[in-house]
Amino acid sequence: MITIISIVIWPLTIIAYVIWNLYNKNIRLENMLKKEDEFVRNVLSLADNIDKTATKIDATMWVSADPELKIMFEDIKSMQESIKQFTGKL
Repeated sequence: MITIISIVIWPLTIIAYVIWNLYNKNIRLENMLKKEDEFVRNVLSLADNIDKTATKIDATMWVSADPELKIMFEDIKSMQESIKQFTGKL
C-alpha cells in the first residue's frame, strides 16, 4: 500500500513543482516586460521632445552660420529620422 501511494505522490510532486516553477517564471517575465514597456515609452517621449526642439532650432538661421554646429544638428536630425522609422511615426 505504501509503495502505491509513493508511486502516485512522486509524479504529482514533480508535476506540481513544474507548474509552480513555470508560473513564477511567467510572473517574472511579465514584470520585466512591464518595466521594458515603461522604459520604451519614456524614451519615445524624450525622442518626441527632442524632435520638437530640433524642429524649433531648425527654423532659426543661426544653426547654418556655424559649420560645426550644423554638422552636429544634421546628425541629430538623422537620429530622429531613425527613431521615427523605428516607431512608425513617419
